[in-house]
Amino acid sequence: MVWFGINMKNGSKSSWIILSGAWLIIFSLYILLQTIPPLLPLLDKSLNISHFQGGLLYAAPLAMIVIFSYPLGYLSDRIGVFRAVKFGVTIAVVAAIFRAVSRVYYQLLFFNLIFGVGFAWCYPNLPKIVKNYFPPRLTGTATGIYTVAIPLGSAVGIGFSKLVCEYVGSWQNLFLFWGIFSLLSVVFWWFLTEKLFNESEKSSKFKRQEKKDIFSIDISSWISKTLEVFTSIKILVPAILLSLLNLVFYSTLGWMPTYLIDQGWQPAVSDAATSFITFVEIPAVIIIPFLSDKLQKRRIFVYSFFFLISLTLFSLLYHSGLFVWVFSATLGISFGGVFVTLLTISAEVGEKTEVGRSAGLILSMGYLGALMGPPVIGYMRDFSGMFAGGIMLLGFLSILAAIIGYLFKY
Repeated sequence: MVWFGINMKNGSKSSWIILSGAWLIIFSLYILLQTIPPLLPLLDKSLNISHFQGGLLYAAPLAMIVIFSYPLGYLSDRIGVFRAVKFGVTIAVVAAIFRAVSRVYYQLLFFNLIFGVGFAWCYPNLPKIVKNYFPPRLTGTATGIYTVAIPLGSAVGIGFSKLVCEYVGSWQNLFLFWGIFSLLSVVFWWFLTEKLFNESEKSSKFKRQEKKDIFSIDISSWISKTLEVFTSIKILVPAILLSLLNLVFYSTLGWMPTYLIDQGWQPAVSDAATSFITFVEIPAVIIIPFLSDKLQKRRIFVYSFFFLISLTLFSLLYHSGLFVWVFSATLGISFGGVFVTLLTISAEVGEKTEVGRSAGLILSMGYLGALMGPPVIGYMRDFSGMFAGGIMLLGFLSILAAIIGYLFKY
């Protein structure tokens, strides 16, 4: 089978099935994550919360990614991909379903935090799957394939949640609806891939980390490897860039519906314009990895797209109407291009047996920005009564990221 001129047989049949399973998991998790932004106006009224609290609610799972991606990535290196994802996705989906029983803000916040812990356990294993099951020449392509699930899941969560909410009657029922959908997806993934994972990890090609006693940790070795990871420029620079990207991306995605409503847009149209960003990401995360694999020059995509993001955000302040749809498309292409390139880089760093921890650190640091962005922009909106200052801040941070991406080698 040939895809964009690439012979897919360079990865085994089981590898592509495992990657498809990873796609399904991340698609489901991103639907669950991105149900919050379109519900923020409703939650603000229903739970009587501020914009800052709404931003904090959206950022809660991202906080767990920041805190737990590295230690859970390290644990995943020891117990194996399947068991790590199995535990992580189970925690995430169960917590997501329990969001439906929330009646006050802090209950919803608590279950969102637990959902984030499960998410954080799954996430570092995606680059690990690519590293373990695909040859280096397909790193970008395989990363691009599973990354498609991220904007697509986000688009479904943002674009359809309000419509589904109207149909099922309440935001609690909406959480239950998406939770059950994700539970069915997890069950399907489990039966689809368990045997394949077990067969692959029994083969001589892989070091069976899960045979180790996960509690028998050499502390001095762990400290040494941790310091090595934390001081590697090849890891730190992508982590900083991912942090800046996520700060801008999640702030934009989280508050754009509310910003457009402030500008006089109808809620359904503002949600559509925001979800359009994530739909347009899809072709970007397919095409950009293919190009970067061919050119073997990933940095140029990073700093070029960051600069384009800054121009688009500044332009958003001075134009409205149909221009917003153009800006959404530009942001979607740029966000997707940078994101998939940085994920590809995270899969290339480190040995196969250590990808979990290196990718975990990149994701942990990378989602600091996602954690900080929405609450800060929400606070600026509460303080000033408008989003203009927040949008300008995001534009300047994008310029900073472009400069870092251009100056440093990684």
